[in-house]
Amino acid sequence: MKKLGTCIVFILVYFLGFSQVIILDSLAENGGYSYKSQPIGSGPFPGVLYSHGGLGNAVGGNLRGTCIALAQNGYMGWCNRRTTDIPMAPHVVQVEAALDSLLSQTDVDVNNIGIIGFSRGGLLTLMTAVSRYYDVKAVVTMAPAAANNTLANTLLNASSIDDSVLILVAKNDTFQDNHVLLANDVFNALDTSTGVRHIEYPPYDEDGNGVVNNLDDGHMLFDKVQSPYWDDLIDFLDNNLKNTNTNIHNFPSKTKNKLINIVDLLGRKTNNKNNSLSFYIYDNGTVEKKITLE
Repeated sequence: MKKLGTCIVFILVYFLGFSQVIILDSLAENGGYSYKSQPIGSGPFPGVLYSHGGLGNAVGGNLRGTCIALAQNGYMGWCNRRTTDIPMAPHVVQVEAALDSLLSQTDVDVNNIGIIGFSRGGLLTLMTAVSRYYDVKAVVTMAPAAANNTLANTLLNASSIDDSVLILVAKNDTFQDNHVLLANDVFNALDTSTGVRHIEYPPYDEDGNGVVNNLDDGHMLFDKVQSPYWDDLIDFLDNNLKNTNTNIHNFPSKTKNKLINIVDLLGRKTNNKNNSLSFYIYDNGTVEKKITLE
Protein backbone atom coordinates (compact mmCIF):
# COMPACT_ATOMS: atom_id res chain seq x y z
CA MET A 1 0.00 0.00 0.00
CA LYS A 2 1.08 3.55 -0.67
CA LYS A 3 -0.09 6.64 1.14
CA LEU A 4 -1.92 9.21 -0.97
CA GLY A 5 0.56 12.06 -0.66
CA THR A 6 1.72 12.68 2.88
CA CYS A 7 -1.51 13.91 4.38
CA ILE A 8 -2.49 12.89 7.89
CA VAL A 9 -5.38 14.63 9.64
CA PHE A 10 -5.55 14.88 13.42
CA ILE A 11 -9.08 15.69 14.55
CA LEU A 12 -10.06 16.88 18.01
CA VAL A 13 -13.79 16.44 18.53
CA TYR A 14 -15.74 18.43 21.13
CA PHE A 15 -19.20 17.09 21.94
CA LEU A 16 -21.20 18.25 24.94
CA GLY A 17 -18.04 19.02 26.87
CA PHE A 18 -16.31 15.82 25.76
CA SER A 19 -13.09 15.98 23.73
CA GLN A 20 -11.31 13.28 21.79
CA VAL A 21 -8.46 13.12 19.29
CA ILE A 22 -8.50 10.69 16.38
CA ILE A 23 -6.13 10.05 13.47
CA LEU A 24 -7.39 9.90 9.88
CA ASP A 25 -5.18 8.79 7.00
CA SER A 26 -5.62 7.93 3.30
CA LEU A 27 -3.85 5.05 1.59
CA ALA A 28 -3.76 3.79 -1.99
CA GLU A 29 -4.99 0.20 -2.09
CA ASN A 30 -5.90 -2.38 -4.75
CA GLY A 31 -6.45 0.18 -7.49
CA GLY A 32 -8.65 2.30 -5.24
CA TYR A 33 -7.96 3.83 -1.86
CA SER A 34 -8.89 3.44 1.80
CA TYR A 35 -9.43 5.75 4.72
CA LYS A 36 -7.91 4.53 7.95
CA SER A 37 -8.96 6.02 11.26
CA GLN A 38 -8.29 5.28 14.90
CA PRO A 39 -8.40 6.91 18.32
CA ILE A 40 -5.18 8.31 19.71
CA GLY A 41 -3.49 5.71 21.90
CA SER A 42 -1.51 2.50 21.76
CA GLY A 43 -4.43 0.13 21.25
CA PRO A 44 -5.19 -2.53 20.42
CA PHE A 45 -8.52 -1.26 19.08
CA PRO A 46 -11.35 -3.38 17.72
CA GLY A 47 -11.40 -2.98 13.93
CA VAL A 48 -14.25 -2.38 11.49
CA LEU A 49 -14.15 -2.64 7.69
CA TYR A 50 -16.75 -0.55 5.83
CA SER A 51 -17.82 -1.32 2.25
CA HIS A 52 -19.72 1.38 0.35
CA GLY A 53 -22.59 1.07 -2.10
CA GLY A 54 -22.83 2.22 -5.70
CA LEU A 55 -21.59 1.21 -9.13
CA GLY A 56 -18.88 2.69 -11.34
CA ASN A 57 -18.06 6.23 -10.27
CA ALA A 58 -21.07 6.44 -7.96
CA VAL A 59 -20.36 5.94 -4.25
CA GLY A 60 -23.25 5.11 -1.94
CA GLY A 61 -22.49 6.07 1.63
CA ASN A 62 -19.98 8.42 3.23
CA LEU A 63 -16.53 6.83 3.33
CA ARG A 64 -14.73 9.60 5.17
CA GLY A 65 -17.60 10.41 7.54
CA THR A 66 -18.10 6.76 8.43
CA CYS A 67 -14.40 6.27 9.08
CA ILE A 68 -14.28 9.30 11.38
CA ALA A 69 -17.43 8.19 13.22
CA LEU A 70 -15.99 4.72 13.82
CA ALA A 71 -12.85 6.18 15.41
CA GLN A 72 -14.97 8.54 17.50
CA ASN A 73 -16.60 5.47 18.96
CA GLY A 74 -13.34 3.71 19.80
CA TYR A 75 -12.74 1.64 16.65
CA MET A 76 -10.01 1.41 14.07
CA GLY A 77 -11.94 2.10 10.87
CA TRP A 78 -10.93 0.89 7.42
CA CYS A 79 -13.19 2.34 4.70
CA ASN A 80 -12.29 1.10 1.24
CA ARG A 81 -13.10 2.89 -2.05
CA ARG A 82 -13.28 0.13 -4.61
CA THR A 83 -12.43 0.47 -8.30
CA THR A 84 -15.10 1.39 -10.85
CA ASP A 85 -15.51 -2.18 -12.14
CA ILE A 86 -19.10 -3.30 -12.65
CA PRO A 87 -18.69 -7.10 -12.20
CA MET A 88 -18.72 -8.39 -8.63
CA ALA A 89 -15.61 -10.58 -8.87
CA PRO A 90 -12.97 -7.79 -8.71
CA HIS A 91 -14.79 -6.17 -5.80
CA VAL A 92 -14.90 -9.41 -3.82
CA VAL A 93 -11.11 -9.61 -4.15
CA GLN A 94 -10.70 -5.95 -3.17
CA VAL A 95 -12.88 -6.24 -0.06
CA GLU A 96 -11.02 -9.32 1.15
CA ALA A 97 -7.71 -7.56 0.48
CA ALA A 98 -8.93 -4.57 2.50
CA LEU A 99 -9.82 -6.95 5.33
CA ASP A 100 -6.29 -8.34 5.17
CA SER A 101 -4.93 -4.77 5.36
CA LEU A 102 -7.01 -4.07 8.46
CA LEU A 103 -5.87 -7.31 10.08
CA SER A 104 -2.22 -6.42 9.42
CA GLN A 105 -2.34 -3.19 11.43
CA THR A 106 -0.24 -3.28 14.59
CA ASP A 107 -2.83 -1.41 16.68
CA VAL A 108 -5.85 -3.55 15.75
CA ASP A 109 -7.32 -6.29 17.93
CA VAL A 110 -7.51 -9.16 15.42
CA ASN A 111 -9.85 -11.07 17.73
CA ASN A 112 -12.49 -8.33 17.53
CA ILE A 113 -13.13 -7.50 13.88
CA GLY A 114 -16.42 -6.33 12.40
CA ILE A 115 -17.46 -5.86 8.78
CA ILE A 116 -20.23 -3.49 7.74
CA GLY A 117 -21.57 -2.47 4.36
CA PHE A 118 -24.33 -0.60 2.53
CA SER A 119 -26.21 -1.71 -0.61
CA ARG A 120 -23.65 -3.36 -2.93
CA GLY A 121 -21.25 -3.09 -0.01
CA GLY A 122 -23.87 -4.81 2.16
CA LEU A 123 -23.88 -7.72 -0.28
CA LEU A 124 -20.07 -7.80 -0.36
CA THR A 125 -20.10 -7.80 3.44
CA LEU A 126 -22.31 -10.89 3.48
CA MET A 127 -20.09 -12.59 0.90
CA THR A 128 -17.05 -11.83 3.05
CA ALA A 129 -18.85 -13.09 6.14
CA VAL A 130 -19.26 -16.43 4.34
CA SER A 131 -15.73 -16.69 2.95
CA ARG A 132 -13.87 -15.18 5.94
CA TYR A 133 -16.06 -16.22 8.86
CA TYR A 134 -12.94 -17.16 10.83
CA ASP A 135 -11.62 -13.57 10.70
CA VAL A 136 -14.73 -11.64 11.71
CA LYS A 137 -16.88 -11.49 14.82
CA ALA A 138 -19.71 -9.11 13.89
CA VAL A 139 -21.51 -8.39 10.61
CA VAL A 140 -23.77 -5.47 9.67
CA THR A 141 -25.53 -5.35 6.30
CA MET A 142 -27.52 -2.23 5.43
CA ALA A 143 -30.10 -2.58 2.63
CA PRO A 144 -28.10 -5.28 0.81
CA ALA A 145 -28.26 -5.35 -2.99
CA ALA A 146 -29.31 -8.39 -5.03
CA ALA A 147 -26.81 -8.02 -7.92
CA ASN A 148 -28.92 -10.33 -10.04
CA ASN A 149 -28.64 -13.76 -8.36
CA THR A 150 -25.52 -13.01 -6.33
CA LEU A 151 -27.34 -12.43 -3.03
CA ALA A 152 -29.51 -15.52 -3.50
CA ASN A 153 -26.46 -17.65 -4.26
CA THR A 154 -24.61 -16.23 -1.25
CA LEU A 155 -27.51 -17.07 1.04
CA LEU A 156 -27.27 -20.71 -0.03
CA ASN A 157 -24.06 -20.73 2.03
CA ALA A 158 -25.41 -18.65 4.90
CA SER A 159 -24.90 -21.51 7.32
CA SER A 160 -21.16 -20.77 7.15
CA ILE A 161 -21.73 -17.48 8.99
CA ASP A 162 -21.11 -18.10 12.69
CA ASP A 163 -21.02 -14.43 13.73
CA SER A 164 -23.64 -12.08 15.13
CA VAL A 165 -25.46 -10.34 12.28
CA LEU A 166 -27.40 -7.06 12.17
CA ILE A 167 -29.68 -6.40 9.17
CA LEU A 168 -30.91 -2.83 8.63
CA VAL A 169 -33.40 -1.42 6.12
CA ALA A 170 -35.94 1.41 5.83
CA LYS A 171 -39.59 0.54 5.17
CA ASN A 172 -39.69 2.67 1.99
CA ASP A 173 -36.47 1.30 0.49
CA THR A 174 -38.12 0.03 -2.69
CA PHE A 175 -36.92 2.48 -5.38
CA GLN A 176 -33.89 0.78 -6.91
CA ASP A 177 -35.01 -2.67 -5.80
CA ASN A 178 -37.20 -4.08 -3.08
CA HIS A 179 -34.52 -3.93 -0.40
CA VAL A 180 -37.15 -4.57 2.27
CA LEU A 181 -37.81 -7.99 0.74
CA LEU A 182 -34.08 -8.62 0.22
CA ALA A 183 -33.31 -7.80 3.85
CA ASN A 184 -36.05 -10.19 4.92
CA ASP A 185 -34.54 -12.89 2.68
CA VAL A 186 -31.22 -12.45 4.50
CA PHE A 187 -32.93 -12.71 7.87
CA ASN A 188 -34.78 -15.89 6.91
CA ALA A 189 -31.65 -17.53 5.51
CA LEU A 190 -29.50 -17.07 8.60
CA ASP A 191 -29.40 -19.63 11.36
CA THR A 192 -30.87 -18.06 14.50
CA SER A 193 -27.91 -19.43 16.49
CA THR A 194 -25.79 -16.64 14.99
CA GLY A 195 -27.72 -14.04 16.98
CA VAL A 196 -29.25 -12.35 13.96
CA ARG A 197 -31.23 -9.15 14.45
CA HIS A 198 -33.38 -7.46 11.80
CA ILE A 199 -34.46 -3.81 12.13
CA GLU A 200 -36.92 -2.26 9.68
CA TYR A 201 -37.04 1.49 10.23
CA PRO A 202 -40.08 3.68 9.56
CA PRO A 203 -40.25 5.28 6.09
CA TYR A 204 -37.32 7.67 5.66
CA ASP A 205 -38.04 11.34 4.90
CA GLU A 206 -35.25 11.82 2.35
CA ASP A 207 -35.86 15.49 1.60
CA GLY A 208 -36.51 16.38 5.25
CA ASN A 209 -39.72 18.28 4.55
CA GLY A 210 -41.69 16.49 7.24
CA VAL A 211 -43.83 14.60 4.74
CA VAL A 212 -42.98 11.08 3.59
CA ASN A 213 -44.30 10.33 0.11
CA ASN A 214 -43.37 8.37 -3.01
CA LEU A 215 -40.56 10.82 -3.76
CA ASP A 216 -38.62 9.79 -0.65
CA ASP A 217 -36.10 6.98 -1.20
CA GLY A 218 -35.52 4.95 1.95
CA HIS A 219 -32.20 3.74 0.58
CA MET A 220 -30.75 7.17 1.33
CA LEU A 221 -31.11 6.66 5.07
CA PHE A 222 -27.73 4.93 4.99
CA ASP A 223 -26.05 7.41 2.66
CA LYS A 224 -24.66 9.37 5.61
CA VAL A 225 -23.89 8.87 9.28
CA GLN A 226 -27.09 9.67 11.15
CA SER A 227 -29.66 8.48 13.65
CA PRO A 228 -31.45 6.20 14.12
CA TYR A 229 -29.45 3.54 12.33
CA TRP A 230 -25.98 4.65 13.43
CA ASP A 231 -26.85 4.40 17.11
CA ASP A 232 -28.15 0.85 16.63
CA LEU A 233 -25.05 -0.07 14.60
CA ILE A 234 -22.65 1.21 17.25
CA ASP A 235 -24.58 -0.51 20.06
CA PHE A 236 -24.37 -3.76 18.09
CA LEU A 237 -20.63 -3.40 17.50
CA ASP A 238 -20.00 -2.46 21.13
CA ASN A 239 -21.88 -5.53 22.36
CA ASN A 240 -19.92 -7.86 20.09
CA LEU A 241 -16.43 -6.37 19.74
CA LYS A 242 -15.53 -4.59 22.95
CA ASN A 243 -14.16 -6.68 25.78
CA THR A 244 -11.58 -6.54 28.56
CA ASN A 245 -8.75 -7.52 26.20
CA THR A 246 -9.26 -4.47 24.03
CA ASN A 247 -7.82 -1.09 24.98
CA ILE A 248 -10.82 1.04 24.11
CA HIS A 249 -13.04 3.68 25.68
CA ASN A 250 -16.79 3.74 25.33
CA PHE A 251 -17.07 7.16 23.75
CA PRO A 252 -20.60 8.57 23.45
CA SER A 253 -22.20 7.74 20.09
CA LYS A 254 -22.38 10.89 17.97
CA THR A 255 -23.87 11.92 14.68
CA LYS A 256 -23.03 15.21 12.99
CA ASN A 257 -25.45 17.54 11.35
CA LYS A 258 -24.89 20.29 8.79
CA LEU A 259 -21.59 22.21 8.73
CA ILE A 260 -22.46 25.88 9.29
CA ASN A 261 -19.07 27.58 9.63
CA ILE A 262 -15.27 27.20 9.58
CA VAL A 263 -13.28 29.67 11.69
CA ASP A 264 -9.69 30.15 12.75
CA LEU A 265 -8.31 30.53 16.27
CA LEU A 266 -9.50 34.16 16.38
CA GLY A 267 -13.02 33.31 15.28
CA ARG A 268 -12.60 34.60 11.72
CA LYS A 269 -14.19 32.72 8.83
CA THR A 270 -11.59 30.75 6.91
CA ASN A 271 -11.04 27.92 4.46
CA ASN A 272 -9.30 24.82 5.78
CA LYS A 273 -5.63 25.41 4.94
CA ASN A 274 -2.73 23.01 5.28
CA ASN A 275 -0.59 23.38 8.42
CA SER A 276 -3.16 25.64 10.08
CA LEU A 277 -5.71 25.26 12.86
CA SER A 278 -9.41 25.40 11.95
CA PHE A 279 -12.63 24.92 13.90
CA TYR A 280 -15.56 23.23 12.12
CA ILE A 281 -18.89 24.25 13.64
CA TYR A 282 -22.05 22.15 13.09
CA ASP A 283 -25.67 23.04 13.71
CA ASN A 284 -26.03 20.36 16.41
CA GLY A 285 -23.46 22.14 18.60
CA THR A 286 -20.53 19.91 17.66
CA VAL A 287 -17.19 21.65 17.10
CA GLU A 288 -14.25 19.87 15.46
CA LYS A 289 -10.75 21.23 15.79
CA LYS A 290 -8.70 20.15 12.79
CA ILE A 291 -5.05 20.42 11.80
CA THR A 292 -4.10 19.11 8.36
CA LEU A 293 -0.38 18.45 8.04
CA GLU A 294 1.48 18.13 4.74
